[in-house]
Amino acid sequence: MKRILLLIHKLHSGGGTETYVYTLAKELMHRGHRVGVFTTGGSWVEKFRRHGIRVYVATENHQLASLARVVRQHGYDVLHAHDTPSFQLVRRLHAARTKRVVLTVHGRYVSPASLRLAAPMARYVTVVSPSLQTYVRACGVPAGKVRLIENGIDTRLFRQKQHTSFRRRHGVPENAFVIGYAGRFTFDKLALSKKVSAVLRKYAAEHGGAYALIAGRGSLGAVPSSSRVKVLGHVPYMPSFYQSCDVVVGTARVALEALSCGVPTIAVGYSRYLGRISPSNFPRAVQTNFGDHAASPTPWLSSRLSLDIDTVRRNRLSHLLMARQLSHTVHRKYTSRRMAREMERLY
Repeated sequence: MKRILLLIHKLHSGGGTETYVYTLAKELMHRGHRVGVFTTGGSWVEKFRRHGIRVYVATENHQLASLARVVRQHGYDVLHAHDTPSFQLVRRLHAARTKRVVLTVHGRYVSPASLRLAAPMARYVTVVSPSLQTYVRACGVPAGKVRLIENGIDTRLFRQKQHTSFRRRHGVPENAFVIGYAGRFTFDKLALSKKVSAVLRKYAAEHGGAYALIAGRGSLGAVPSSSRVKVLGHVPYMPSFYQSCDVVVGTARVALEALSCGVPTIAVGYSRYLGRISPSNFPRAVQTNFGDHAASPTPWLSSRLSLDIDTVRRNRLSHLLMARQLSHTVHRKYTSRRMAREMERLY
């Protein structure tokens, strides 16, 4: 049994990195390890605690002293940092020199300078997509330190199931064609999320029987609701969201979760538009974490997304069968159990 401390600057609700940390913590605990999370707070602190995950909350001005005390008092032998502030914190911690340190890079927003400064402290630097593996090596991290451990989904939750009660709760008819979008309406993702939402709003207005469900942190303040566009903000239980949709638009973990639920998925990320995911383009989509981690952003036309949505609507059965095939792939290769097992070997 290891004593593992996961570090993340903020536990905001619904972010990809926060969801990763939550999923990893649960799986490591299930495998018998003692797991804690060190953070400066956020809306998900109580969620973590409700699920039995020990959370240490430090003030912004006393993080280093608090971390040193937590490590000393609770005997953590593995420190696993998940964002740039946490990389910097571990680098400054004298006690880290006697611990196993692992860093995980979740996006290209981690600067080369940050990686070069933090990497010497780490036994391993893990990445969640092949594209990030290339990026981290190009930043100067020795190839021998870099390990690819792709995102893992809790397939016990994200599975094929029809969820009509979610539609009823939000006033969506059972026979509607429902387009779901889940994204983050903050910082670097705001422009993308607003562009996708605008396409969904226009499509719902122009096609009778079409409804849009929009979920994500910050969405309530960024997108107006209407009779056929339901803006939901943070959705506490995402499986029911996906299971109520006929098609989901998203990237990164959202795309994997939707596919795990057997829902046709259109991938559009921060860096690239990939379109409808099929068994033939799935391996290529994984390379860039479904368009989120490509080397440079590529512009795309709103009409392309509208056309892809319409293609799914007109060919529902064939796309549903493809999505179910991809669901089996996700359940076989991209489970949170596999992710935790691979991480455990590095610890």
